[in-house]
Amino acid sequence: MNISNILIALDSFKGSGSSKELGSYTKQGVLEILPNANIKVIEIADGGEGTLDAIMSKKKGDTIELNAHDLFGELIPARFGLLDGEIAIIEAAQTIGLTLRKANKVCALKGSSFGVGEQIIQALDYGAKHIFIGLGGTATNDGGMGMARALGVEFFDKLGNPVEEGLVGLKDIAKIDLEKLDPRIKNTTFTILSDVENPLVGKTGAIYFFGEQKGLDINQLDKYDEWMSSYGGILEIEFSFNKKESIGAGAAGGLGAALQTFCQAQHKNGIEEILKLIDFEENVKQADLIFTGEGRMDEQSLFGKAPVGIGRIAKKYNKPVIALVGGKNGKLDSIYNQGISCVLPIVTQPMTLEKAIENTKAGVIETTKTVLRCIDIGFLMEKSNS
Repeated sequence: MNISNILIALDSFKGSGSSKELGSYTKQGVLEILPNANIKVIEIADGGEGTLDAIMSKKKGDTIELNAHDLFGELIPARFGLLDGEIAIIEAAQTIGLTLRKANKVCALKGSSFGVGEQIIQALDYGAKHIFIGLGGTATNDGGMGMARALGVEFFDKLGNPVEEGLVGLKDIAKIDLEKLDPRIKNTTFTILSDVENPLVGKTGAIYFFGEQKGLDINQLDKYDEWMSSYGGILEIEFSFNKKESIGAGAAGGLGAALQTFCQAQHKNGIEEILKLIDFEENVKQADLIFTGEGRMDEQSLFGKAPVGIGRIAKKYNKPVIALVGGKNGKLDSIYNQGISCVLPIVTQPMTLEKAIENTKAGVIETTKTVLRCIDIGFLMEKSNS
């Protein structure tokens, strides 16, 4: 088998394994078939959980851990990265991640993004001039109001009283005051890392598109979207924000909208920016075969998911890419057109979700071995026909 350089870069499978863990399982499978292979494992993420580790594992810098508030105001340890003393990497899931609190109605209605703002202030205190913020995997729906409050923005109702935290407070906002906004914000560059481009409101907005998975009552989404729309309307009137068209404003329950409005943040495709930050393309050039993957692959994977971002780079250099996935759904022709050579589920027989999660390691190892055996058959057939 004429394969010597193998690149492994799998995104995390939610609830099953981190990028680092899945990479190690794949490497184990490769070594059982190709014990002399030159293998490189790279952690990746698309802006969600694991983004900080993915970037810091490849870049020289400091990982700083300080206390910040979670979505219900409890102080927890939270990390951010600092590169070259001026570039900060913040992962919103560190303070308001879905993995920190099980999705439920109370969390979805009253959870605050305040901790993200605290981390921004901490990064500024450390001298950051450019702040990257990954928005994936978050549990809040507060339109980024909590984050903005941590930066000094004040939100009042029509009587001049501060509004309640969380999504429930958005319906009462009558005035937004920037007088106490941290003055360092205007001299700092902000970049949003996200795998979604959804606007703030409407059928593809923060509430309708993501609300149910965060615990909102599906029968109340119309009302909740009206609350978000009321908030977006004030942003439009006072700050020239476009609540229906601003790309990525609906990310992280509207946190994208607040970052765009109060921090003038630019929205970027998460995986594309992260792959640039870690110089991933240089590794693709040297690879004979690439393994990637994610928990579930379907047509939505086209919109900012890690494996497709990797496939697009690999396609430039005609490199084969195998995607190992927890599950796949629908026709994947559009995925294959983006540089993915083959999509293989690691679950090969009927089983419960709990059992599938339990068998993640074994499934990845065995599927990796199957891939290499099939490639070996191809080489043998080519040799016999030559």
